[in-house]
Amino acid sequence: MATPHVSGLASLLKGFNTNLTNDDIEQIIRLTADDRGAVGWDNQFGTGRINAERALQSLQAPNQLFHWSVTGGAFFNTSGNETKIFLGVPGFADAAYIVKRSEIRTNVTFPAAMCTMIGAWGRGVGTTGYREEQGRCFGEGICEVVPGTLTNTGATLRTWIYEVWGVNGQYYGFFPKSVSNVVFQYTVLGVPLPNSISGDNTVCTTSNYYTITNLPTGATVTWTASPSGIATINSPGSTQTTLTKNNDGTITLTATITNLCGGDSIVINKKIVVGYTQILNISYPSSTVAPDELIPMQIFVAPDSFVIGNQKLVIKRMGGGYTDSIYTGGDGAVEFSFPTTGTYNIKVYTYNDCGWSTSFYPLVFFCTNDEMFMLSPNPANTSLAVKLSDETVQSDNIKSRGTGIKEIQLTDKMGNVLKRYVYHGTDKQVTIDVSALKADIYYIKLFNGKRWIGKSFMKQ
Repeated sequence: MATPHVSGLASLLKGFNTNLTNDDIEQIIRLTADDRGAVGWDNQFGTGRINAERALQSLQAPNQLFHWSVTGGAFFNTSGNETKIFLGVPGFADAAYIVKRSEIRTNVTFPAAMCTMIGAWGRGVGTTGYREEQGRCFGEGICEVVPGTLTNTGATLRTWIYEVWGVNGQYYGFFPKSVSNVVFQYTVLGVPLPNSISGDNTVCTTSNYYTITNLPTGATVTWTASPSGIATINSPGSTQTTLTKNNDGTITLTATITNLCGGDSIVINKKIVVGYTQILNISYPSSTVAPDELIPMQIFVAPDSFVIGNQKLVIKRMGGGYTDSIYTGGDGAVEFSFPTTGTYNIKVYTYNDCGWSTSFYPLVFFCTNDEMFMLSPNPANTSLAVKLSDETVQSDNIKSRGTGIKEIQLTDKMGNVLKRYVYHGTDKQVTIDVSALKADIYYIKLFNGKRWIGKSFMKQ
């Protein structure tokens, strides 16, 4: 009479959750059975008497069933040469083979830690190790949780692979997979710990709702946000809260959960962009450039804002007879140039899930054909020659007295001065040692009496 009862319960579980595998159904029936006879497994009652109500309840909220997998393991032990009968093994005729059987193990950390653990087990379907029984190897997957290793956060899994030779000595290799390609399929059933805050990554002008995913019954939540002043927390002691925008910025929303899993507490954080992404600073080497000279610009924004939601920077370039926009990603780094001489107005905006920022950073660049000097060679390796034109040397502007050229500067692309050279007023060439510089783009700058003029060069 046990067979129809167990078969009926298996059918009931499969109908309740069609994603259950054969191993899932077997283990759920075993874990929810009523123990009878001696404590634990015994010869008279086995695992116990099935309990259909408890089995179905194990699949209902707040419990959750997770199907997870991991690839790759390590040899735990390996047998000597043995003769095994292969039956139904893909790629092999049913026959005897010489094999070395290896137990492969891997330590897994569950993607979601469990508050209450009902059980965890391996799934043969999808696992690439083979089951063996009484000296026969069947082409069926097997995965087991190593006894004594299961915790609420992880376990050790094992399966078996075979190194195979024919009885005539022909070598076939490792089956079903090499150790680094073994796939372990496993299932975890229980109540997971809360691990995330649900809600939008951006708060615009209206309030957004935030809740805790997988919050067990009886747990309490306290909400805080830092830095203060950017957003207002409503219902700070409720399981659900709202945020209302006060100022533009990036905040960390923190949920402190107590009375959890028998009295434990945890803290969960979520980064949120409030309003528009803030531009904190913009760095560039010079506002006076030559045509087609590459201008590296670094735009510093509120911390972490470009790893949250849909953020980007927009540089609008106007002047020289045309208008266009340059988009850059979340790192805030961009390079651009001007094709013709003239005065260019640069405006830097931000864009995110709230839309376009209403404010911008206005900049002005002067693009000039003033050929005061040339750089050679470019790219440079050990030394760089700064060659002044005859007109520049003969000009009153470059004499050492008054406001003429007094200094030549070597800077990095962020404008930091690396070296300074005094200009004597008559030399047509200054040689600069660049051998110690790392490979990158640098600038040579000098003053013509009215403004700084810069040219870029590349260090090989």
